[in-house]
Formats: sequence, C-alpha cells, structure tokens
Amino acid sequence: MIIDGHTHIHPHADGWGGRYDASLATLVEALTQGPVQRAVVLPIAPKVSNDFIAESCRRYPDQLIGFASVDPMAATAGIEELERAVGQLKLKGLKLHPRLQGFGRNEYTQLVPLIQRAARLNVPVLIDAFPYGKELFETRAVELINALAEAVPDANLIMAHAGGYQLFEAFLVAKAHRNVFLDISYTLPYFRGSSIETDLGFVIRKMHAQRIIYGSDHPEQPLAAAFTETRVVLERYGLTPKQMDAVLGENLAPLVNGVSL
Repeated sequence: MIIDGHTHIHPHADGWGGRYDASLATLVEALTQGPVQRAVVLPIAPKVSNDFIAESCRRYPDQLIGFASVDPMAATAGIEELERAVGQLKLKGLKLHPRLQGFGRNEYTQLVPLIQRAARLNVPVLIDAFPYGKELFETRAVELINALAEAVPDANLIMAHAGGYQLFEAFLVAKAHRNVFLDISYTLPYFRGSSIETDLGFVIRKMHAQRIIYGSDHPEQPLAAAFTETRVVLERYGLTPKQMDAVLGENLAPLVNGVSL
C-alpha cells in the first residue's frame, strides 16, 4: 500500500491560499483514483482544528490518517489538547510547524514536556524543517529536532521536508538518532534540477531507505502529480523493490499506531 505521509486539507477550499484546492473532496477523489491509497492529513494549530481533521477521518477511515496539532507554547493546555486529540478523537500523531507557530531552537526546553507526552501516548511528532523566509536563521528546526531527539529518545520524530537545503545536516541528525525519520515531501520538486535532487538519492541510499517517508505536501503539490514525479526520481536512484515499498509506506505504517498495510 502506498501512503502519502504529508498532506493538508482545510474547511475552505482556498484556506491555504487561492492557488490551491485544499478541500477534503479533492484529496479523497485523488486517493480514490490512485495510485496512492492512503494519506496522512496534517492540521496546523490554530489554522485548522483537530476536530475537523478527526471528522474527516471518520468519514473516510480507509483513506485518511489524521494527525493533531496544538500550540506548543501553551504548556499545559497544549498537552491537554494532545491528550484529547489522541484519546477522544483517535488521531495518530502530532504536527508542529516552527515558522508558522512562532517557535524554534531557542524554545527547545519548553517543547520537551509536549514531546515526552507524545512519546507516552505512542504517537509520532512531525516537525516542519524547511528553512524559508525571514525566519530562516531563527527557527533552526534541524537543530531543534536534533536536541529533541537527544532529550526524548523514546519519541519518534519525523523531520518534514528532510531539512530542505539543509539535507545533509538532516541526514546526519537521522544517522545519529534512530528515533528520527526523514519525510521527503516538497524538497524534491522545490529543488528540481539542483544538486539537492542528486544529494537526496545519496541520502536515501546511505540510509538503505530506512526511516525515509514519502509525502507530497498536497495541495502545494497535487497528490498524483507529486507521486508520479517522485517515483520516477526514486527509480532513478536505483532503489530495490523492497526499498521502494519501504519509502512509499512501510516505514510509516508502524509509527501510526493501529494502521496496517
């Protein structure tokens, strides 16, 4: 089974900007048409609520895997919302976005209790790590994930976008910490034609395709088109069929408790 590990939906089709269709219906239609069968849907608090994600997953339980999002700076309230989202809403992970939620490496100690709670709840934490915009040198997300992986070694941390242009730093963090996974969404098409496209192949092969997770970043990258392009590049990297299956779903499935291939 092919699982897209990084997609977004919104209650309003233009909720992530007028250029994109972020509606639930469009994502489900793309999944129905294949070849991707399931998708992780990610909110970003407070822009998209956990209740909206949970209701979407209840409507399409065989296609959608919902993650929660909380305000990581809200201390006790953030932890309580995560517990509600996992315990009552049955969401399968936690999504955090340093740039959009206004935190970074300097707030590391404030994040530790939340990450510890996610570990106790047995849900992975996906953290955006695509350096971008004026916060480029402030969030330092790759450094943040490295510190969190060291502080909470029983937490499964997914580094979204594999660090962007900091791909090799992300690779070395994952190499040093077996609880860190690399989500390769968005980085490949963004840096198409650059050395990073080749470097990503080096990283995937160096990790023997272990702890590498496929994602599209739909609707930023349309689900089917992103998969087609990524598969062509992965095949160019010379992955074996077993490695390809690992990247396209088998590495992710054990992390999202209760989801089987």
